[in-house]
Order: sequence, then structure tokens, then C-alpha cells
Amino acid sequence: MIESYRRKFVVHTMSLIGIVLLAVLAVITVYYCNKEYDDLKHTMHEVVQPLDRPFEKDDTEPSPKMKDAQPPPKPDEPNKTHEGIIAVFYIKSEDRFSVVSDINAEDKDLIISVAQKALLQGDSFGMLDDFDMIFYKTGNESEVKIALADRSSYYDTVRKMIIIMFVVFLISMLVFLFISNIIAKTAVKPLEQAIATERKIVTDISHDLKTPITVVLANNGILKENPNSTIAEQMKWIDSTDTASKNMLNMINEILTLASVDAIGKNTVIQHIDFSNMVMQLALQAESVAYDRGIELETDIDSDIFIRANKSYAERIVSGLIDNACKHEKRRGKIIVSLKEQKRKAVLKVRNTDSVISNSDLPHIFERFYKCDKSRTENNSAGLGLAIVKNMTEAMDGSISVKSSTEIGTEFTVLFPMRGDFL
Repeated sequence: MIESYRRKFVVHTMSLIGIVLLAVLAVITVYYCNKEYDDLKHTMHEVVQPLDRPFEKDDTEPSPKMKDAQPPPKPDEPNKTHEGIIAVFYIKSEDRFSVVSDINAEDKDLIISVAQKALLQGDSFGMLDDFDMIFYKTGNESEVKIALADRSSYYDTVRKMIIIMFVVFLISMLVFLFISNIIAKTAVKPLEQAIATERKIVTDISHDLKTPITVVLANNGILKENPNSTIAEQMKWIDSTDTASKNMLNMINEILTLASVDAIGKNTVIQHIDFSNMVMQLALQAESVAYDRGIELETDIDSDIFIRANKSYAERIVSGLIDNACKHEKRRGKIIVSLKEQKRKAVLKVRNTDSVISNSDLPHIFERFYKCDKSRTENNSAGLGLAIVKNMTEAMDGSISVKSSTEIGTEFTVLFPMRGDFL
């Protein structure tokens, strides 16, 4: 599916680029062809403009005036601009054409015929399709100056321009194809990651549901095999079924909570919260759990720290981090909960002094269904707690990070903007 999506992306992108590129190159080609056409007209004008009445008696020799009007180019500077252009002089009073340019005698009659055709044209510049030539004429009531050029030279220039544009088009398309493939791979990478994450989530959910469901089915099987037994005699199987069911319900609730946070995003209800008071109360509530596990819970909470947040989200974040710390701290260890104000930020820190997360696990600690315990039985957790905390934190424009080492243990840090930043 991903490969098909990538191919479609490249095809659609290259189609759009091809259309735009063809349009641009077509405009450039038309522009330069028109420019070449105008340049040819200007050149033909330059050829005939300096001509004076070239013939007095002999129509085969140009007059001294014509010779003086356009001196021959120097040997080391040939006049290539006028190459291939034939000049014809027409005297209306004598109805006589004179070919000024140096041509073969056998071509003279043809050139005069072409000039006669040009003389009949209404435009001063244009094509003579019958002779495959281009003409330009200028003059007055007594005389007309005519320039003639082979149309094939102009068409050769046009063909060269079209070939150049075609080569540019091919090279450009190859370059854009290479770039499009790179962009397509980059574009589908998040989709690949999303699909891989979805598959992993489905696998993890299936794995976590399989165990309690198996337990429930096994316990029910045992109860069915002993229909005459009393409830007291089968209580251990009933308790086992109850525990498995609660584990399934807890995981389903966490999945629904995470889905709710994803759906609501930053549209959650925000209100002013006395964050100092909230953190203190939740830490006091957790003291009994910590004491029962032989863990010392220490607090360092500054007063009068207010934030704008969703109350239920904020409570879940604080209690989730403290509960996570209690689950992973060793007996007779210490948990430190602190809340400070730094640079207009409320900084909440929850630190285990004796619990360390390995370097391989640390980058994945906030991923959904990720557990450091690869046996996936630790504390009957679904591995969604920290993912929920992270999503809730980011939904309230906060940020969360974690660092872990043997020197400091494991420390989670949550940053929230202070209330004044929202006013």
C-alpha cells in the first residue's frame, strides 16, 4: 500500500510539473521565435535602408551612390548579419526591378519574380509560401526597396530552439523525477511509521487482552467442572477471574482515555488552577501507598504557583508520575516531588533516587504500550500511563522530559506556562 501511494504521489507530481514545465518552455520558445522573427525583420531593414537609386543605365552594375551607401566590410570583420539576404530595388516610374545583391545570373529571374510577388503584398513584412521565402519592403511613391531571405534559415533557427527546449524538458523532468522520489519517500515516512505504530498497538492490545481472557476462560472451565462445590471452595478461581477482569477493564479505560485526549487535543477545557495546592494534596494522598511499600516520599513545593490547565488532566499528570515512581522505586528508596517557578514556567519534577531506566529503554519510555519489562507482566500495567501523561501535557501547551542515571536515579520533568503568560 505504501509503495502504491508513493508511486501515485510521484505520478501526480510529475504530471503537474510536466504540464507547468511544458507551458513555461512553450512560452519561452514562442518568445524567442518571435524575437528571431523581429530580429530578421530588423536585419532586412538594415540591408535595404542605405540603398540609393542603384541603376542609371546598366541594370547589371550598381551605381557609385549605392557603393558609397554601404561600404564593403573589412576582410577581418565579415558582415555575417546580412548573410543570405538579397536586396532588390524597384523604380515605379520605369517599372523596373534591379537586383542589388551579388547572385548567379540564372537565379536573377527567380528573384525578380519573388520581388514582384512581394510588391503585391499588403504587408511590409511577411512570408511568401509559394517561394518559401521571407520579404521586407519599404519605400515611397517613386521607388521601393525589397529584401528577400530564404525561409529555411529561419525555420532552422526555430527547429534548433525547439530541440534545445526539448532537451531542457527531458533533463528537467529527470531531475524533478529524482527529487520527487526523494520527496515521496520523505512524505510517506510518517505514514509508514503510523502504520507500523498501529500494527504494534494492535499486537500489544491483543497480547495484553489474551492473558486475562485466557485466565477468565480457564477459571470458568474449572468452575463448570465442579458444579456442586460451594463458593467458598472455589473462591480462589473467582478471585482470579475478578483480578483478570479488572485488568482488562483498566486497560480498556486507559485506551479510551488516550483516544479521548487524541480526539480533543488542545480543545480541552482550560481553567485557572492553584497548581501548588494540587501537587501537595496528590503527594499527601500518595504517602500511604509509598509507606506501605517502604518508600520515603519527600516534597519540595513552592506556594502560589498558578497555571491555566484542564483540572482533570493536571491531576492525572501529577498522580500518574507519582504512581509510576512508587511502582518502580525499590523498597527503602526515596521519591522526591518538587514544584518550582523558573523563567515564568511551573516546573514539576518527580524523581526516583534508586530506580534507573536503561539507555536502550529511555528513548521509548513515552511510547504507547512500551514496557521496560519485556515479560510484559510488570505491575499488571498496559504500558499506556506515561503515553497518556505525555499527551495530556502537550494538550495544555506543556512539555515533559525524562533523564536517568545511576547518580540521580530517574527524574521526570514537566513544564507548564505560568498563568500570567495567558493573560
